[in-house]
Amino acid sequence: MIDRAQPLSRDKIVAAAVELVDADGYSAFSLRRLAAHLGVHDRAVRYHVGTREALLDMMVSQVVTEVNVPDPATVDWQDWFRLASSGIRRVMVAHPQMAPLVADLLPTGPVGTELIAGAAQALCRATDDIGAVADCLNAWTRFVVGTLTVEPGISRLASSRRSRPLNDQLDEMDPHPRHLLEELLRRAQADHDLGAPFVSRLDSIFTGALEVLVAGMAARLESAQRDARMTGGR
Repeated sequence: MIDRAQPLSRDKIVAAAVELVDADGYSAFSLRRLAAHLGVHDRAVRYHVGTREALLDMMVSQVVTEVNVPDPATVDWQDWFRLASSGIRRVMVAHPQMAPLVADLLPTGPVGTELIAGAAQALCRATDDIGAVADCLNAWTRFVVGTLTVEPGISRLASSRRSRPLNDQLDEMDPHPRHLLEELLRRAQADHDLGAPFVSRLDSIFTGALEVLVAGMAARLESAQRDARMTGGR
């Protein structure tokens, strides 16, 4: 909760902005609403943070700095990606309304650049093949952005009762993928009906997907090493 008795500052404004988005969602966010939340004029907010776009970058930076990213020199590259990815998701769970904004700005923002630099350092400890490093970084950033974008929607869908339109769409699909999707929907609905902790299901889904990603990255690095040995032996 923001203490209005404290003097207005950039840090206070950024914290209030994150608090406001956490409460009401990003789509409802504006500098005018933020100023009203702080009990000041919106010109005072602009004086401290500049433009709305600059404030959004600051908000993403504040949220992502909650991620405890390991030093690439202290863990192997697989564990670095497991720890960093899980840390980003934990922050998303703590700030679900911020997830779309983080997904939009993280890849190009200053904190995102630091994360990608750390990821590159972790990979470069395993290979000096730039192409393999670039492929792994591309896969990881897409995984992170996909998690930030899709998982909040999955949570909303699982807690809703909108299964009938989905089943209507499944009727038009080929039998094999339809069977698999019907089973997934059945399990998700059963979790909801029985009051099962769906968050734990999402934890399991995330962990499984992350392990698939790490295994694919390892295969890409191994392929690069084989190619290097073959080239060196010629």
